[in-house]
Amino acid sequence: MKNVNNEDIKDYSRRIAQIIKQSQFEIGIGQIVKMTGISASQIRYWDQKGYIKSEKSDKNKNKQYSYHSLIKIQLIKSFLDSGFTLSCAAQKASIFDETGNVIKKMLESRFNGISVINNCPAINMGSLSSDESKNVYFINHGDQSTEIKIMDKQKEF
Repeated sequence: MKNVNNEDIKDYSRRIAQIIKQSQFEIGIGQIVKMTGISASQIRYWDQKGYIKSEKSDKNKNKQYSYHSLIKIQLIKSFLDSGFTLSCAAQKASIFDETGNVIKKMLESRFNGISVINNCPAINMGSLSSDESKNVYFINHGDQSTEIKIMDKQKEF
């Protein structure tokens, strides 16, 4: 990460942490269609059947969906593409309702910011339960590999 100073990274990191903790991340049905290739009528049908859930919105506005719903829609599509029926695909994707909430809660409670370590972006996931003086980092090396590293808190960059 070139040309980014430490203060900018700290500011960015604080802002991202606040967004993660406060946002529901809702997107419109048109964007879902673009992202998934699934027709709006099919998405509305899945919503009507209870396979996915739209967020409450005004009568005159398009339906809004959470990122959780977007992922569930993509899971259902993946199962359909593998040959499952819609009801079976939706049932298989429903496992994400529980696991997705676990992921969201983990991010909300553990995300402590973004850093740069050895010129690589790193996500600070907070201190170890067994040793408050050490933080856990996920360091992305840009080649689709991620290193998990435990570092002393005072060595943060």
